[in-house]
Amino acid sequence: AKTKMTCPTEVVRNLPDVTVAERPQESGG
Repeated sequence: AKTKMTCPTEVVRNLPDVTVAERPQESGG
């Protein structure tokens, strides 16, 4: 779960919400 997407929504499309849970302030929407 170390993807660098523009928005967490894009990550959820490929990966579960685990990525967002790990770094909720990484993308910032």
